[in-house]
Amino acid sequence: MVAWIVTACGVTAALSAQSPRLEARVPAPVLAAVRATLDSARAEGLPTGPLEEKVLEGVTKQADPERIATAVRRLASELTSARAALGDRATVRELVAGAGALRVGLTEGDLVHVRAARSGRDPAVALEVATDLITQGVPSDTATRVVLSVLDAGASDADLEQLRLAVARDVAGGVPATVAASVRARALGTPPEAPVPVIPRPPP
Repeated sequence: MVAWIVTACGVTAALSAQSPRLEARVPAPVLAAVRATLDSARAEGLPTGPLEEKVLEGVTKQADPERIATAVRRLASELTSARAALGDRATVRELVAGAGALRVGLTEGDLVHVRAARSGRDPAVALEVATDLITQGVPSDTATRVVLSVLDAGASDADLEQLRLAVARDVAGGVPATVAASVRARALGTPPEAPVPVIPRPPP
């Protein structure tokens, strides 16, 4: 018992110098389980903030240490892949958006294409919208095509947010997610003088 307490205190002391926000809120067994991942991420230049948030989320949910450690390792891997696709100068938000997109089915190649379509601008919103479309039921390949098509049409971040909200409303109203995403994307790419497509509604 004494040995365990000494080891736990050692882990806490080692992490507290680097992750003070975790020290007071995370049990020692959890700190021990995630220490190697946090140290590795820090050494590789990955943002540790999102990883610490994942730890705190697991503690809030009262998950066991190994489950929390697995989730943190997975996020670290996704952040690494996102950085490979988005570049070393990607912001934390971009990397988190990229990691989220990878988690729901986009590939590193998809991230590269979205980044290219943004022409050097922040691709975070585009990736967040693609992720949201997938969680609403749009297949990942369709979500990628939809986002790329509206970006090619010159859509702004505000347009992308409108697309996200419009699809959510349509899905809530009973329109199939894929239909809603495709029609809303065409509407964004429609010239001002052309009629906006009407989304078919299911019969009452």
